[in-house]
Amino acid sequence: MMNRRAPLLFILSLCSLSGGAVQATPLDISTGCDGSPSLLQGLSILRNDTLTEMRDYQGDNRLLNTRYRTRIGKALLTITFAPNLQSIIRRYSEPGVPEQEQDYQFRCSGMGSFQAQDVEIRLVKGGLIMRELRPDSMAIPSSISVFYEPSP
Repeated sequence: MMNRRAPLLFILSLCSLSGGAVQATPLDISTGCDGSPSLLQGLSILRNDTLTEMRDYQGDNRLLNTRYRTRIGKALLTITFAPNLQSIIRRYSEPGVPEQEQDYQFRCSGMGSFQAQDVEIRLVKGGLIMRELRPDSMAIPSSISVFYEPSP
């Protein structure tokens, strides 16, 4: 016979004593999917025009969509995953500026992490975080990560 109290005890063990909210599992950014040091360590994250911290995000292994986007000022950045999830195209568009496109081929992926040459992506609750070491646009910061949300 199945013990019906076990799931309830597990849920209660996740709740904090200050109001019963479930505590988020921290995002592990110690290494990338290939075991090398993560490109995301110690960085702030740009979410639209606001700087946030890594501790504000919870890891997730589910790809919510194949298209993601964010805005930085008047610029729109989009990411599109290839159907086989082996690459992405990141587009940068801004009024009055020619659209720029960067293609990244992943060398590894797994457990919510994707890595390409000079790029790392981590899936998080509500979207993904991406860092580009050598973006093709001066408007995309290489010294911080950028949060992208699923695109409709």
